[in-house]
Amino acid sequence: MEEFSDLLIGERLEPKGWKLHKSLKFSTQKLKEDELKLLLEIGIDVSQTGKFSVRTGFQSRMKSIPKGVWAVVSVEDIARAAVLHDYFYHVLREYESSDRFVQSKWKKAREVCDKVFLLALEATEPPVASWKQKAIYKIIRSAGSKHAKKAKQKGD
Repeated sequence: MEEFSDLLIGERLEPKGWKLHKSLKFSTQKLKEDELKLLLEIGIDVSQTGKFSVRTGFQSRMKSIPKGVWAVVSVEDIARAAVLHDYFYHVLREYESSDRFVQSKWKKAREVCDKVFLLALEATEPPVASWKQKAIYKIIRSAGSKHAKKAKQKGD
């Protein structure tokens, strides 16, 4: 079962965003062992049992979520999932600029991060309609491809 351990506890940053005053935790059992291992390798804080943690003090401006998403759903409805996704993309950017960067690993990790975002959308309370979850996921996959192109250019 996918779930957040608590509410989003932090300071609201305008116009969209949060500074966490308490770590944000999300757990899922729908990832394979190799997916969890990959996320650990690039630096994402996740246990071998699928428990993710975003540290206290992390600042999310919701920039990993494209503007098109906000036409489908309000920021309040998906804030926890959006903060989690921003954390993932923050770590992906750090990995991309590291000397450990491998383009194929980055691309697969991005795919898994987006998959976890979809799982987090499914765990939102109050629930977000299934069609909105799928639309949001498709938007972020499409918009994230520009980041993938930059990573590919770096890896060439």
